[in-house]
Amino acid sequence: MWYRKYKEDPVYHKLLSIREEIAKAAQPVYDSWDEEYKEVIGSGGICNEIAEQIYYVVAKYFPKYETRTITQESPNHELVLLIPIEDYDERDDSDSLSGFEIDIPHSVYEIYNGEYNWDKKEGVTFDADCVSIEPVEIAKENIE
Repeated sequence: MWYRKYKEDPVYHKLLSIREEIAKAAQPVYDSWDEEYKEVIGSGGICNEIAEQIYYVVAKYFPKYETRTITQESPNHELVLLIPIEDYDERDDSDSLSGFEIDIPHSVYEIYNGEYNWDKKEGVTFDADCVSIEPVEIAKENIE
């Protein structure tokens, strides 16, 4: 199973090496989240904007891979998916590809109050340890 070997994957190691850059790219989004900003976005949080910054950094280092933001439910949260599209072989009869989810989990910087209502956790500074990198299997039918 691929999950057992992902820590040997050079893509995983490259992602680990750019975690600090990801954290630095996301910090200004968090820092600008104040009451005035909340009036603009409503009670929703900033995960979509954090994911956008993660996307830009990841896409820069993996231009031949498919990088996209995705939304997870329960609670509603946006993160980044990296798919090794350059390794995709249509002759391969497996149903999925191995990839990675890259995220700064909302629990690091937001308090979830239910019903798409989020508040800022005060005093947060992102660093490499805030960035999560998780292996995932992506169904080929979901790759456009």
